[in-house]
Amino acid sequence: MDSSHDSSPERDETLLAEAINVIERYESLRRELTAWNFSVGRISLSRSVGTVQIFGIFVVWHTLALCAGITLIALKSGAELGIALTVGSLFGIGSFISQVWSQGMDREREFIHKVEGADALERLAIVSKQMRDIEKRLDRRFPDRLG
Repeated sequence: MDSSHDSSPERDETLLAEAINVIERYESLRRELTAWNFSVGRISLSRSVGTVQIFGIFVVWHTLALCAGITLIALKSGAELGIALTVGSLFGIGSFISQVWSQGMDREREFIHKVEGADALERLAIVSKQMRDIEKRLDRRFPDRLG
């Protein structure tokens, strides 16, 4: 029996504790490396903000601007400002969506390249070897075919 598959409650607990420790270290490093810092004089703010939080802030900001713009248009007292807020929020959302789409396409291409890259190179190596083998057989069968 292979001892690497031997399971005991103590080993399982040790493995789980080790996994939790590694995950905590990973999250700590990720927060440290992705922290945003803002300093004005002695005031310093540091916050770990990920892409999901940035996306949320962007959506909330532009949604509020759109709602404020529509409200100002409906009240007629600030129609010009309402139109500016509405148009600005629509342009902001449109430019953001195009950036998200562009980055999504880049990630998709990169993912496909990573997944299929090794497999494609392996297939190319196999076909290349088959071509060389056929060429050798043709050379043996027709020794003067190229000259």
